[in-house]
Amino acid sequence: MATRAMAFGVLVFAWAVTGCGAAHEASTEPVRVELGIGADEFIPLVDGQQVNVIGTPQLGGFRIVSAIRVYTKNGETADVALSARLKDTEEAVNEPATLSIDLVPVEPGIWEKASLATFIPEPARVHGQDLIMRADVTVNDVSASDEKLVIPE
Repeated sequence: MATRAMAFGVLVFAWAVTGCGAAHEASTEPVRVELGIGADEFIPLVDGQQVNVIGTPQLGGFRIVSAIRVYTKNGETADVALSARLKDTEEAVNEPATLSIDLVPVEPGIWEKASLATFIPEPARVHGQDLIMRADVTVNDVSASDEKLVIPE
């Protein structure tokens, strides 16, 4: 009987330590991200695709209008960092900033966000060159990334 009471006490202690049964650990749910372009909707990118670099006077620079598609069960919000580097030299062409964004549900398990900006401070430096665009996305403490080779026009 004392063994049963001791086991029950250990179980209650473990339950209390773990937050009364609530899961507080990082999610183990898989997350996959796809990098695309688009101001109004997600348009998939393919390696070698030409992309437009447009001026953003309100932000004082230039950008590639980017979009992401995230495959996960629960993806209401995400932390997103968009970056770019030259393929030949691996030299970074921008300083990515991580933004917390709200994703839009498209269908069960698929979330999107259009009209994001991959900043290009010096468009002449990348015009016509192979550029690697990258999206790093974290949803529910699980991270994923995607890269695409593009050619800025």
